[in-house]
Amino acid sequence: MKTRQKDRSNRPPEDPRNEVGPWQDLEVFGTGLDRYETGFEETLDVLLRATTGRLRAQGRHFAFREVPVVPALERRPDVVACGGPGSAAVRQAAERNLPLLLGLHAGDEEKAATVAAYGKPANHVSTVLSQVGAGAVVRSAASGRWKRAAGAPASPTC
Repeated sequence: MKTRQKDRSNRPPEDPRNEVGPWQDLEVFGTGLDRYETGFEETLDVLLRATTGRLRAQGRHFAFREVPVVPALERRPDVVACGGPGSAAVRQAAERNLPLLLGLHAGDEEKAATVAAYGKPANHVSTVLSQVGAGAVVRSAASGRWKRAAGAPASPTC
């Protein structure tokens, strides 16, 4: 029997304490890697139910009696951010009729594949990053991550 390996491209480092960035949230908010990998769908459903003015939950990550949501939310979330065409968030957003936020990390081809994976028309939002200025000025101001993505050598201060 052939086993399928997990896609680890969107996973945090093995020891998030050695990283700066979004993986610190796992530690700060006490949610951990398991919640990161399995809790998005339940969290999204709790958020969507909160827009009704009353909320209760009985799931793996959330369990509480019915409570009022104060102040009441005026609307549902506008978009759901996702990691790409293979992300479970794409399916989960489509099932809930939530458009996607197509992020900075993806080129046009990946964004098109993500929209195709969604499987139906929706008012998705796409983001881009643009720097205006002389090339040398922009490169010197860019973070190390963006410099590496653009193929420029990173300086020791980035």
